Amino acid sequence: MIKKSCILPAALLALAVSPATNANVQVYGQAHMAALAADDGDDYSALNFTSNNSRLGFRAEHEIDRNLTAFAQVETQIDFGTTNTNSMTGRNTFLGLKGYWGQLRAGRFDSPSKRLRNAADLFGNQLGDMRNLARGNYQTIPGDGDSQLQGFDERIRHSVAYRTPTLNGFSVEVLYSAEHQNNGDADDSNPNDAFSGALTFQMGGLYAALSHERWNNEDPDSERNVTRAAGSYDTDRVRVTAFVQRATDPADWVYSVGSRYALTDNMGLRAQYTMMDADDGDFDGQQISLGGDYQYSPELQFYANYAQLSNDEQLTQAPWREASTLGQRGAADETAHAFSLGAIYSF
Repeated sequence: MIKKSCILPAALLALAVSPATNANVQVYGQAHMAALAADDGDDYSALNFTSNNSRLGFRAEHEIDRNLTAFAQVETQIDFGTTNTNSMTGRNTFLGLKGYWGQLRAGRFDSPSKRLRNAADLFGNQLGDMRNLARGNYQTIPGDGDSQLQGFDERIRHSVAYRTPTLNGFSVEVLYSAEHQNNGDADDSNPNDAFSGALTFQMGGLYAALSHERWNNEDPDSERNVTRAAGSYDTDRVRVTAFVQRATDPADWVYSVGSRYALTDNMGLRAQYTMMDADDGDFDGQQISLGGDYQYSPELQFYANYAQLSNDEQLTQAPWREASTLGQRGAADETAHAFSLGAIYSF
């Protein structure tokens, strides 16, 4: 009997070596490991080794004719030996068509709102990731035990998305999900559908974007929506970023500003400040992220980061929570802080 956990790797290997079509097939991935000294400000302090959104993927593309290209991607997350659980989970996986008219994809992948946040986060997938606050405060649903509201920055399943061609620097992307809640069939009348859309402008060193995302739910108390705006500007040595979001149910504002200064062509210093101002003030939080990075080669980067996150009376976030395999939460009304040394090998 073949174990289910072996089916996906075997299928990916078969795709990589199959000569059945004239498709251009690419194997790619990223190994991202970090040593992380973490302290929750209360009763937890330890050295951990974490795998930060490491991944393995396959891309295929085939030009059908000059007006139509078919493409597909299968991507899975890899945990490089830091947990005892199944190390492979689904990432951006889809089938698509593109041409002069734009791009159409179906599958499971980052929403336009998540892509906007990625563009403004100087510490993405590292200690100090903006998502520690921007992903949402995960407030417990009243009267519903320990269940919590869905956060943002998700890969939405059961999705179809269309992206327009770029015209004078502007492009639009819209996504519809028939069912974000369940892995299987959509519920009758699609009560758990979702929508995400973004307007983006990019020209020269300037990037600016505005997005809106809504998650409907059969239980009205579990519905959420978020509006985001982000921008960045690059010069020869300096990059500055800004981000703001307004979320509802639970309601909060998140603000973030950051900057990276290039000391040399392959070495830089980064700083980012993120705060969450919740309508329920007991869920406020502030995060400070500082780091330096060294691009040894196009494939290999080293970095050192320090970050701290201050929780209000009911918030229990930590600066290592997102991207890292360290699941330890922060402590309410305490400041969690950590230092990390990391390496990223992209292939």
